[in-house]
Amino acid sequence: MCVRYAHNRSASSTFVMNDKHRTLLRVNDEERPALHVEVTATDSDGFRVVFGDYKIGDAPLLLVNCLRNQPLTYRQQEDT
Repeated sequence: MCVRYAHNRSASSTFVMNDKHRTLLRVNDEERPALHVEVTATDSDGFRVVFGDYKIGDAPLLLVNCLRNQPLTYRQQEDT
């Protein structure tokens, strides 16, 4: 499946709608460069697809350190 904003003719990249997952879809829009999609499976409804706006500055990822006794450091590209 692919989607688009009503005011934009460009469609998003495709995503699978019959498998449980969360992803960001790239959308060619200046104000909203991506669209958050969460696909869930329920016993009563089948698959449910929920969309959410991604705005510039929102965090697109989660870092989890699974290394024992190995600290990780990270920074944003523009940070000094």
